[in-house]
Amino acid sequence: MKAYRKELMYILTIIGTSCGVIGGWFICATKGFEQGDWFLFWSGVVTVVGMILGLIGWGVKLIIAAKKYFSVLKLTKNNELMVKNLLGQVNEKAWKMKDFVQNVNHQFYNFVLRYDTKNDNIIRKIIHTTTVADMCFTIACKLNLNESDRHLAYLGGILHDIGRFEQWKRYQTYDDQNSVDHGDLSYELCNQFDLSMLTQTDQEIIKLAVKYHTKPYTGNNERIKLFNQIIMNADAYANVLNTANGAQRMTTTANGYTPTILNDFINLKRLRGYSPKTKVDRALMLTACLYYVRYDFLREQILNYNFFEAVSHSFLQYLNEEDQQTYLNAVKTMQSRYLKSAYAQHLI
Repeated sequence: MKAYRKELMYILTIIGTSCGVIGGWFICATKGFEQGDWFLFWSGVVTVVGMILGLIGWGVKLIIAAKKYFSVLKLTKNNELMVKNLLGQVNEKAWKMKDFVQNVNHQFYNFVLRYDTKNDNIIRKIIHTTTVADMCFTIACKLNLNESDRHLAYLGGILHDIGRFEQWKRYQTYDDQNSVDHGDLSYELCNQFDLSMLTQTDQEIIKLAVKYHTKPYTGNNERIKLFNQIIMNADAYANVLNTANGAQRMTTTANGYTPTILNDFINLKRLRGYSPKTKVDRALMLTACLYYVRYDFLREQILNYNFFEAVSHSFLQYLNEEDQQTYLNAVKTMQSRYLKSAYAQHLI
């Protein structure tokens, strides 16, 4: 109960002091009654009643704090249990090098065990990583890639955010601008995975695809471009689903917006080089994942299932009336340009 230690000590101090004062004034009230000194009597009674009401108030506050603590504790334990069960299921399997996906999963979960799997931020990245890996495999299937390349795409999804775990451990943030480029860090950590089942060429291809999934790849290697685009689309689509479900977090408290972020957003330019300074900035940067999705079969789903409305409405609760209007107007403009090829150049 470390988070509430100061508050608890403060309450106990108040209780101790109050008990002493109550006792003293109770004696005064008693003496006043015996001696017929009604001023002394009633002042004692009022003081005792006031202190009792104060103690009741502090007691209620302590109960609320305790309920909050134990609810968080329960959530933490549930998360820990979920991860242990997941890891247990993984470790129960007979791993074989020839089973590529199982081998990759086994290595990933052993990698995750180095970090605090009780932490909700780590939990979210485990879930995000496995979601993106599945999406990468699905995209590879939709693109009619061969089995080897489907496995390579799945590996890219598993490796794309491994730098996030180390980033959180070092800096306690996922903001690349205020810590480290997690794509570069993921590239470095790829060396901690046994990729000997791949050729040296494919190892470097997938590592570079991971490195550049946070920024445009400007090289000429077509296979790196292919897997880079698969990872970027899967990553963005997973974030869109997460946002549409209302699971994204508002990490800033300021109102208003940054003009350059708003301008780049409505022109469908990448926003990954910014740090959000306001709630509108944060909403725009997460909403931008909608236009990071470029494969036609994924865009069809975004349009058919009206993800624009679901995503935008998930942020309205955080914004004041003026900021809501600014944000909704920006989304409306961006949506009207979503299918126009003139804006696709910003995402290549």
